[in-house]
Amino acid sequence: AMPPEKRNVGMVFQEGALFPHLTVAQNVAYGLPRGNGREKRVGDVLNLVGLDGLGDRMPHELSGGQQQRVALARALAPQPEVLLLDEPFSNLDPQLREQVRQDVLQILKDGNITAIFVTHDQEEALTMADRIVVMNEGVIEQIGSPEDIYSRPANPFVADFIGTMNFIPGRVESGGVAKIGKVSLNCSTDGMKPGASGTVAIGPEDVNAQDK
Repeated sequence: AMPPEKRNVGMVFQEGALFPHLTVAQNVAYGLPRGNGREKRVGDVLNLVGLDGLGDRMPHELSGGQQQRVALARALAPQPEVLLLDEPFSNLDPQLREQVRQDVLQILKDGNITAIFVTHDQEEALTMADRIVVMNEGVIEQIGSPEDIYSRPANPFVADFIGTMNFIPGRVESGGVAKIGKVSLNCSTDGMKPGASGTVAIGPEDVNAQDK
């Protein structure tokens, strides 16, 4: 029942949603209380997202990537308890995206901030998340740690979405062993009975090529 304006929640929209009539610094300072530390906090977060010295610019004078970084700085400035991010790095070039991603992750950890991060980038999810929720058309397919999601996908959709998988028809030979043609493989059979048909998912890291 707490009013939205009293919830300590930060939001980063995919398109930025900046105030066009305010400067970069004014956008970032919008959610900050007035006081002696306000200007310093604005400068700190602008430096963090790589926009140091652009505080006097107007949003229309910035590139799309720069505008999104302003939106990120605005959300981080009040040091929220919960930060909601909707693909905030999608407009950044790869090199800057990696740097900002690591900086944001460090800030979240240092501030002990809970963040809900929406992304279609599997690498981003695996490197940033403590816990991943994989969704398919609004339905939750699997919840788990990055290791669980990648190493023990719940179904073919998760396996295909989160990694590079090869799917080959196979048959359960015994508990923990599946057979593809004449080749027996140690893998999870999830309690399936010997002789049952299924699909074996094989990732690149599962293959060990050896000379004979």
